[in-house]
Amino acid sequence: MELGGSCTELAIVVEVQLAADAEKHGSWPQYVAAEAVLSQRLPERYACIDLMLSRLPVAARRALEDWMSATHEYQSELFRRLVDQGRAEGKAEGKAEGKAEGKAEGNAEGEAKGKAEAILAVFAARGITVPEPLAAKVRACRDPAELDRLLRHAVLVDSADELLA
Repeated sequence: MELGGSCTELAIVVEVQLAADAEKHGSWPQYVAAEAVLSQRLPERYACIDLMLSRLPVAARRALEDWMSATHEYQSELFRRLVDQGRAEGKAEGKAEGKAEGKAEGNAEGEAKGKAEAILAVFAARGITVPEPLAAKVRACRDPAELDRLLRHAVLVDSADELLA
């Protein structure tokens, strides 16, 4: 087989080797190295590695996965690039998720603060004085359903003390 061969050719080599010794699991570094030489296009490299891993005996596959999962410094540019790409994608996804969660939390907190201030504004508009401890309790509430209930109640009660009754 000449350099620049296909993933299929490499898979045939792997299959022939494995057929000779079903328990063989010490030669996988050579298969990975051969793959890096044989395929110059990234999608083909992924396909070759995936195909090789799927064809290895269980013991060999586990040994390779354990070795690659350990604190191994990758030797090939391919794997360094894959790891860097995976880290960058993970970082971007984490940042986007964190931003969305932060935005949702901020919106919920803003909505709760707005409802609490609306409750106090209803009392002010009705000329009802709200003692500071009660105003602090209303401002501290973050339960949207409870704030809605308090707002509806605020327009009906005759005194601020009746609000929490």
